[in-house]
Amino acid sequence: MSAKHPSGKNPSTGDVRFQELEALLADSVPARRALGVRHLAVELASELDGDERRLLVGLLKRAANDTELAVRVALAAALRRSHRLPREIALVLADDVLNVAQPILEESPVLLDGDLTNILAECDGRKQVCIARRGSQSAVVAAAVVACGNAAAVAALIECGGAVLDEALLCRVLDRYGRFETVKAAMGSRGDLPAAVCERLQKLAPGRVPAQASPEDVSIDEVEMPHPACSRVQVAQLHADGQLTAPLVLQALCGGDIRFAEDAMAEVAGLSAEKAGFLIHDASPFGLKAIYRQCAFPEALFPAFRVAIDMVQEREFDVDPGDDAAFADRVVERILEKYRELEVCDLDYLLTKLGRAKAA
Repeated sequence: MSAKHPSGKNPSTGDVRFQELEALLADSVPARRALGVRHLAVELASELDGDERRLLVGLLKRAANDTELAVRVALAAALRRSHRLPREIALVLADDVLNVAQPILEESPVLLDGDLTNILAECDGRKQVCIARRGSQSAVVAAAVVACGNAAAVAALIECGGAVLDEALLCRVLDRYGRFETVKAAMGSRGDLPAAVCERLQKLAPGRVPAQASPEDVSIDEVEMPHPACSRVQVAQLHADGQLTAPLVLQALCGGDIRFAEDAMAEVAGLSAEKAGFLIHDASPFGLKAIYRQCAFPEALFPAFRVAIDMVQEREFDVDPGDDAAFADRVVERILEKYRELEVCDLDYLLTKLGRAKAA
């Protein structure tokens, strides 16, 4: 059915424009429908009368419920910063799978504090991190992030320059998340910490990497872990400082941070990020082995890398992946099960690198 003007008048130039958009969204080829939603975003930013806006909202609703993931991803990406996006459509996109929801959760200005706190309460760890990364956060949303039990989200929140974080909330962060290196590193990077918080942080994290230790001998608990959004420049700096070690990359994998692992192994192996990602995710048993050897990482840790990467990939298809801390516990447990099949010395080596006490 074509987009007929509600007044019943002869089609105008505007009506023809909407008919063309409707035809694009009805196309059987997903790529053409994805192109159509980009045109919808352009129209939404233009001046529309009441009838035109109603027509456009109808087309937006259709696109938001398209059966093809690529179309919904394109729609969310195109409208992520729109102040004119109807809130009801933003909520539909935010409730979608992560690839669709992420740009809306991270940037959409039409979501209210109540919307964000409701999504945080749904306990989707990856969506919690997306909300924590928003450019500005109210005190209400910031407190909800801290209460959600997701250390990765809390670290992202603290690194967010626009988050409202008072002394009481920062103290709650240290009470609950003070054992997490990512959280301590994020707090240490802020220049606006109250004196009382600075004092507590100094006691918790005085200097974790001994100057005399070699990089391979340093426990991963002594190395400041990068933020999940760590840039390639920061990764290169870690490499230059001798801190981009196999145990550090393994810890990131145990926390589900596949992006850091890809960038880190690309840096160490001297490969492009695209090539490294292809090798790491190769379905055959050869790709990961090839890049691992090029990184010259310890052979004793390779089975742990294999298990961790497999579990991260499985998590992408998990309807209820749980929070990052619980996921990390599952990864470590499965790694330990794998190593119990190997020599005791290998298990001892792994436990040393993970900084865990050997089970009795």
